[in-house]
Amino acid sequence: MTEPLCIHPQTGPQDQCKADEMTAALKACGHLFHHPRPDLLALAILETFIRFSGARRAVLILLTDQIPEIILEIDAGQPIHHDPTTPLEGIKNLPVAALHHAIRNGIPLKTGQENPYLMPSGFAVGLCLPFIHQDTPEGFLYLEHETAEHLFHKAPSGLPELMALQTALAINHVRLRSTLEKEVQARQRAENRANRACADLSLFSRISAHHLQEPTRHLLIYSRRLDQLMREDMDHQEALLSLKFIHDGATRMRNLVRDIERYLAAAETRGLMIQQNTRAAMEMALYKLNRLLQQTGAIIEVQSLPAVYLDQPRLVEIFQILLENALIYRLQHEPPRIRVSGKSISNVARIVVADNGPGIAETYRLKVFDVFERLHKNPEAGTGIGLAIVRRIVESRQGKITIETADLGGTAIVFELPDESPSP
Repeated sequence: MTEPLCIHPQTGPQDQCKADEMTAALKACGHLFHHPRPDLLALAILETFIRFSGARRAVLILLTDQIPEIILEIDAGQPIHHDPTTPLEGIKNLPVAALHHAIRNGIPLKTGQENPYLMPSGFAVGLCLPFIHQDTPEGFLYLEHETAEHLFHKAPSGLPELMALQTALAINHVRLRSTLEKEVQARQRAENRANRACADLSLFSRISAHHLQEPTRHLLIYSRRLDQLMREDMDHQEALLSLKFIHDGATRMRNLVRDIERYLAAAETRGLMIQQNTRAAMEMALYKLNRLLQQTGAIIEVQSLPAVYLDQPRLVEIFQILLENALIYRLQHEPPRIRVSGKSISNVARIVVADNGPGIAETYRLKVFDVFERLHKNPEAGTGIGLAIVRRIVESRQGKITIETADLGGTAIVFELPDESPSP
């Protein structure tokens, strides 16, 4: 939709022409904001000012750490690139004193024969336009022609200053964008290096853990074999005791290596990432713990559970570890009681595994999620990696896990997982 043209009664054709010229010039300066790189911006600035000023020559000087450096010039239509940049004093046919004076005072300055101090004889008529943004000089422009009448002679009063202001904004905008892009690229490179290092370390750890399993298995096999051979001779009780230590140590080493492998793989999917039936995963975990459940006489209460978005093997592993911990760290004078409940809140499934055990003091509720942390000595206890595995699984899905006091008197492990696929 075109806007109606309003012309002042006293406005003549010449005034209207100048108004159109100002509109076109300011619009051209507005386009400077869209240049993605400083080098493209420099050429666009000079071409814009030559177009609307009528100058024969234009030189762009930008400030780098308050030091003026010539970036680009156009003389008689020919661009001259200064890459690397040239110091201001490096070009002989420039009024250096006038340019320094203009940037120091922050105002446009005309040069010519009437100002012999700033413009030595032999120089053409010029105009120094500083680019000031928020009282900070960004640089300045030197325009030159044979006669003063050819510089902005068709333009309305104040146009050079307005163009300089818009250009200062564009320079600042492009500089900030360029700096930001460099910082983003540097951060991306650092993240890529960190990711590669983590991937290499993870691969090394997994391969190491895998290879450690073999000598550990041999220790267990031959310690059992020696034990069987020596049991018939009662004179070797001390040797049998030593074998028992070897066997127990090998068993613990095997369990440690196994759990280290589980920890390293905890952040990786091991099946289809779909919305899982949480109750079905819970029942699979109970089936795997059936023997321990019978030994302890545990009472399990499973309430309504919301669906979660995870692969089934890791969801089963979460429940298996949490239930096993509740069964092992139980009170001795009464059977363990465990209640599993949950609800969905804003696309997040919040699941609570509560027990009637001895509980965990608030001081240690963060510490127990660290690797190899065990608060109590217990002959049935595992390696101290179980809760660390659970946390790693949960956090790999941008979830969180905490410990609270259960209304059953013991510990309540609370973990939250998305109940749907993340948005692309």
